[in-house]
Amino acid sequence: MRFVFPLLICAAGMAPGAAVAQCAADEAPSVGVVLRRCTDGDVRWVEVVADLASADVGARVSRPMERGAVVEEWAGAVVSGAAIAVPAGPFRFADLEPVGLTVGDGEHWGTTTDSPGLGVLALDARQAGVLAPAEQVVPVEPWMHDVLSGVSIVRDGVALACRDEGCAAAPRTGVGLSEDGRSLVIVAAAGWVADAPGVGDGQLGQLLAAAGAHDAVRVAEGATSTMWARGEGLVMPSSDGASRASAAFLAVVDLSAGVTGRLVGVVERMEDNRALVAARIRVETSDGTLAAEGGTLTDRAYWTFTLPARDYVVRATVAGFRTSCRVCTVEAGGESWCSQFMVRGEGMETCAPPPRGRDAGPWPAGDAGRPVDGSVEPPPPGGCAIGATAPRPGAVWLLLLSTLLLGLRRR
Repeated sequence: MRFVFPLLICAAGMAPGAAVAQCAADEAPSVGVVLRRCTDGDVRWVEVVADLASADVGARVSRPMERGAVVEEWAGAVVSGAAIAVPAGPFRFADLEPVGLTVGDGEHWGTTTDSPGLGVLALDARQAGVLAPAEQVVPVEPWMHDVLSGVSIVRDGVALACRDEGCAAAPRTGVGLSEDGRSLVIVAAAGWVADAPGVGDGQLGQLLAAAGAHDAVRVAEGATSTMWARGEGLVMPSSDGASRASAAFLAVVDLSAGVTGRLVGVVERMEDNRALVAARIRVETSDGTLAAEGGTLTDRAYWTFTLPARDYVVRATVAGFRTSCRVCTVEAGGESWCSQFMVRGEGMETCAPPPRGRDAGPWPAGDAGRPVDGSVEPPPPGGCAIGATAPRPGAVWLLLLSTLLLGLRRR
């Protein structure tokens, strides 16, 4: 049985106050990503906000075959275009297997399932994000491209009360989503060092909520809590002094600097497939930014561009023809065809990138899986179950009288 107990944490003595926290000037590890280093008394943390709506921003959880790395090795050598990297959930030290549902780059960590007490943050292939609360059972679904699990620490914009070992001061890392699901928020708090003893889950939740997280989970604690940033290395090192091997990691990826593929095609007249060698090609990212443009290369009106792997809007123009438009996806390391077929006339066709896999934001109740059996409130002190039929007054007096007579009989 899983229960979540939302509770506002008192600002006094529990979490840094927004008015006194000191943050250095914003840094930008990549387009659409902001990093801030902050302190408040003996609390020190780094927060990152990544704009998942930006055409240049992606997210990726590590694959099963990538387990056992340390964060700087994985982000710096394995993930092309990585801008930020942090641990991606609890794991078993013995076999470096994640605890809780985990999917990396479209590959399910096969033995993992949603675990009691853990929330689930899931992204589709176009970075639409949702976060399932701990009391929701979440199955693996086809749309899931990257999934991590963790202890719920923010719900509906409110930090949750810490529980058990989650109340101890320690290094901790949390990941969350904004209310619209379009911003990924990450906070790593220092701990177990001279100038920063650490934070509890309640404090970490308040830091995440203040940074813009509407729902969030804690994904690391203790010496495994770290954060890596491109160009700087460990902006939040391990309390051990050296990074520990871990299971899964989460990276914020700069898609414009990531792996590439080839976008190719021909331009032909629709009516008879005659090559239109005078065509000009314009390639834009999903937000309208020019990515490439040029003409055809052969007498078959063939064209090609090498571009970062992502979605593009491709347009072809020729005098006397209606401007054509197609949405095409460049596959990493592959060749993607995006030929244009044009008709005579004026004006232009319209097209838009395909919709994201699902609506962003908090996971709709009951939308995935089923509520946990027995999700009614726990019984109050005294053992009386909520909703039980109350005994009739006569029965109560009869019970008391029987008890009294039994007591007199035993004397």
